[in-house]
Amino acid sequence: MPELTTGLIENTPVGGVRPSVTFTIKITNDDTVASTVQIEGFYVVGTTKILYVLEFFVLDPGEVATRIYYAEFDEFEFQFFTSSDAVEISAWGKDAAGNLTTAHRLVAAELDPIGLTGITGATGATGDTGATGATGATGEGVDRFATVTTRTKVTTGKTLANVPTSE
Repeated sequence: MPELTTGLIENTPVGGVRPSVTFTIKITNDDTVASTVQIEGFYVVGTTKILYVLEFFVLDPGEVATRIYYAEFDEFEFQFFTSSDAVEISAWGKDAAGNLTTAHRLVAAELDPIGLTGITGATGATGDTGATGATGATGEGVDRFATVTTRTKVTTGKTLANVPTSE
């Protein structure tokens, strides 16, 4: 079950105006079966994250859902829990005039996994080498050459007279 987050998004006012007043989320189900989606939205007060969005729904195969949430906070974060790796999520902030806030735009590949996927720690020390095992039994030997039987001696025949050659 994929668990993703936008991470904290800073949205402090600039010249008295917040960069994003709404946050739009688009979710597509590219799977061949229905998938469940849970969205949690948080805003930050001091050092505390406060839940203000909690939505759960089902997306049919090929279905697209768009959600628009209030985002006039100094910092906010959205988390997504889906039942399928084939669910794609993108999100972006919009200003008061409805224009995209470039700094608050996140495509699917930019969402971070939630959980135990933190920084990999150092490799631990190598353990001691174990004792050498016992030597196995010696295998059966194989003859390298086959034995050849000796032939009996043949007596030489008589020498024939020279036969003249034809010219």
